[in-house]
Amino acid sequence: MPILKTIDLKKSYKIGSRWEPALTGVDMEVEEGEFVAIVGPSGCGKSTLLHLLGGLHRASGGRIFFDGDELTALPDFGLAAIRREKIGFVFQRFNLLPTLSARGNIEIAMKIRGLPTDDKVVEILKYMGLGDRMHHKPREMSIGEQQRVAIARAIVNKPKLLMADEPTGNLDSDNSNRILAEFKRLNEEHGQTILMITHNSEAAAVASRTLRMRDGRIIED
Repeated sequence: MPILKTIDLKKSYKIGSRWEPALTGVDMEVEEGEFVAIVGPSGCGKSTLLHLLGGLHRASGGRIFFDGDELTALPDFGLAAIRREKIGFVFQRFNLLPTLSARGNIEIAMKIRGLPTDDKVVEILKYMGLGDRMHHKPREMSIGEQQRVAIARAIVNKPKLLMADEPTGNLDSDNSNRILAEFKRLNEEHGQTILMITHNSEAAAVASRTLRMRDGRIIED
């Protein structure tokens, strides 16, 4: 049974007096332990799809099932609990708090989730190759290091699903390759289920499976 499934998923936005479709009926499945990339040009609906699957936005139609729950039937507090307990997010903008160190950024995320801030924080930073940078603030780190802190923050509670929205969009080639290698390692060594949005076919090639989108639909699996 897939950990994530959508049936005829739709989303429209009101622009002026018109409703413009962003998703026009998406059917997809992700098995537990898969590393899936969703690739397509800007404006094809990739990020909209990710936001719906992560419970950040509401669908206009269709159904989403995740780890035994129907997200499209849950109230807002239920979606918040799913996001807090079962999903890790990595975005193109790292969203780190500038006044906190790498360790502090992860610890505050754990407190929000109701988790103890124990040695797990040090372990995850060392795992991401940041053992000697844990007391540095974002401005004292390279952009590649900042993105690795963001990944560490996303996986510290061992989420059922890691979602990444253009995670290499702000990185140069060397840092992009390192971040993609980290995703691959998480998937292969720890069985982390990963869903990554990208417009870059080279980045998508790192995944074990690629879905291609165009005009609000998946056109190729």
